[in-house]
Amino acid sequence: EAMKRMVDDFAEYARPSKRQVEHLNLQGLVQDLLLLYNNSPTQISFVSDFSDAVTVYADPVSMRQVLHNLLKNAQEAMEEGGLIEIKLSQVQKNNADYVELGIYDQGSGINTEQIETIFDPYVTTKARGTGLGLAIVKKIIEEHGGLIWIDSSYTQGAGFIIQLPLA
Repeated sequence: EAMKRMVDDFAEYARPSKRQVEHLNLQGLVQDLLLLYNNSPTQISFVSDFSDAVTVYADPVSMRQVLHNLLKNAQEAMEEGGLIEIKLSQVQKNNADYVELGIYDQGSGINTEQIETIFDPYVTTKARGTGLGLAIVKKIIEEHGGLIWIDSSYTQGAGFIIQLPLA
């Protein structure tokens, strides 16, 4: 089972992009995905600066995978439960509008030594992890013209920030 998962993850990482991009309501996607996590021991709060739909030009299947990977990692980092915060806001950079999606957990956090390599393939802190989850997340975000990084100012666990261009 572990070998199969690793082969599947590697195939996903190595696969050329065949994304079906469309105008995607990112706020709606987050809310839909949170329904899957309703019965978990982890509490998830979602805060948005937007009063209307937040639209990005993206592949919904890929973006769902990104969010699921990050939420699953956050849950696994908090074995006893805890709070995951999801924050959606708008920023301007180089005269362009972007949406920032932050995902914060109250787990064990990321060691300073790991920050430089956490998005590299086969880097993992989990006993049963393949080390491809965050590498796949980064690849998908970059294919959508975005960036992902660790929020090093967050000290109560791990924090990831995704920045995507608004449609």
